[in-house]
Formats: sequence, structure tokens, C-alpha cells
Amino acid sequence: MIANVIKKDDTQNTQNPKDKKLLAFLSKIENLPVLPPVAIKILDKTKDPEFSIDDLIDLIMMDQVLTAKMVRVVNSVYFGLGRRIESLREALVYLGSKEIKNVVLTTTLVNNFSNNQNSKLFKSFWEYSFATAVVSKLLAKSLKYKDHERAYLAGLLHDIGEVILIHNFPNEFLKVVKKVESTNMNFEEAENEILGISHTDFGPWLLEQWNYFGEIAHVVSRHHKPETSIYERHLVAIVHIAGLYCQNNNLGFGLNDDFKHELEMNFAWEILKNDISPNETFNISGHIAAIDDNLSGIKEIVNNIC
Repeated sequence: MIANVIKKDDTQNTQNPKDKKLLAFLSKIENLPVLPPVAIKILDKTKDPEFSIDDLIDLIMMDQVLTAKMVRVVNSVYFGLGRRIESLREALVYLGSKEIKNVVLTTTLVNNFSNNQNSKLFKSFWEYSFATAVVSKLLAKSLKYKDHERAYLAGLLHDIGEVILIHNFPNEFLKVVKKVESTNMNFEEAENEILGISHTDFGPWLLEQWNYFGEIAHVVSRHHKPETSIYERHLVAIVHIAGLYCQNNNLGFGLNDDFKHELEMNFAWEILKNDISPNETFNISGHIAAIDDNLSGIKEIVNNIC
């Protein structure tokens, strides 16, 4: 399995020394993270244009925790229904296939990759990842980016490489967290300094092993440095800004209280302006305000999932 772990990106040097470090780390891992079976079944089922709500109900009801969480999530202020959803069927009818896939994937990942030994780290990780997903989707809507659900998925999985680090190298990861908190480095910088490799190296590899989500691997590898992205630069920029917004608002892994990112000055906005709205007035503060308006709802739905 380890022999074929690295799939070359067009932009990678084939002699990249990080490849050897990645292989060295992977050789120490006994149990690799796998997608939960119910998530795989639902991902496959929602690909079928003729799938039925009853098919999904049968799959989801195999997991009582998932069933309860889906109903609770739909009743969050974030969805703004104005009435209470009482049944799984009502929830599924309201959500639609793409949203169902996102909620199921989020919930099963949170449930399955939150072991007791490192529960605090996993809780913070999933709060941050889910919040980034929700903010990415809101930002995509504000920017009129064509695929809101893809933005959500990219936000959710942008740091998925951390799952390997938290699960298999928790002591080293704690050092990384302390480094981030004390210096305000980003996680990629702190991991590279301490480990010589980062979650942006592990993440694309893990997505490839899962045989799903390979289309966002480039986003996962470049989200800390959107200026280096070649493919889907606008999506990389959306996820980058969403992550910084969540850090500024203490959603999951945060920074020390004395430091905040200068969000409106971030270079990623230039990418978005040039790629999405080259001929239109680009109101950065307006896009940020669109997220601020939903902040309480974001916090509630994150709490319901995590």
C-alpha cells in the first residue's frame, strides 16, 4: 500500500524531498483513516440521479446518532426554516441531495474521527473544519461562485491531513498547536518547522486513498498559499479566506486573543476579484459582512454537529 502513495501533481518536482518524508511518516502508521461505510454508501447513492428519499432513509437510520444529528442540524437557525422539523424524511426532503451528502459526510467524519484519547484535539479540529465549510459556502454565495456545495466540501476537507497527524502523532501535533498559539504561524509553517512535513502533504494523499474527493486535492494542497495555486484559484482563495475568518472568530483552532488576521488586506481577494468579478465593483467589506450576519447561526450549527 505504501509503495504507491504519491501521485504527482503537475507542479511538483519529481525529486521533491518531501516525498521521502511523507513515505517515512506513512511507514510508521498502522491504521490509516478510512471513510465510514455509511458515508461511502450515501456518497455512492447520491451519485445516482434516480435515488429515492426512502433509499437514503434506510441507510441513514442504520446509524441512530446520524439520524438524530441530521434532524437537529436542519432545525438550526442557520437554515432559517421558521418551523420545526420532526422527522428524518422531512429533513431529507428539505435538504436535497447535495446538502444531504454534505451533512452526512460531516457527521460521520466527526463521529468516526474523534477518538477518546485525543478527543479535545479532534473536537477543535472538526469545529474549525466544519465552520470553514459553512463559511466557504456562504462566501461562495456572496461571490456568486458557481458551485456552493463544492466550496463547502473543499472547506470541510481542506485540513483533512491533520486527521493522520492527530491520530498517529498526537504529541508532535500538540507541539505544533503550541507553536501556532505562541507565534501565530499558520499550521503548515509550524508543522514544517517541527516535523519537516505538513498536513498539506498528507491531505491530498489521504483523499486519493479514499477514492473520493480527488478533484479538490489541489485545493487541499495549496489552501495556505493561494498565490501558488494553478487550478481553481478562486476556490483555493475562498477556502483560504474562510479559514482565516474562522480563526479570527474563535471557531475551532484559534490564535491568541491579541492577534487577528487583517482579513480585508489578504491577497486572496485579488485572486477572487480577477477570477470571478474582473469587470465589476468588488466590495470586500460587503462579502465579509455577509458572513458576519450569519455568525450566530454558524456557531449554533457547528455546536449541533460537534
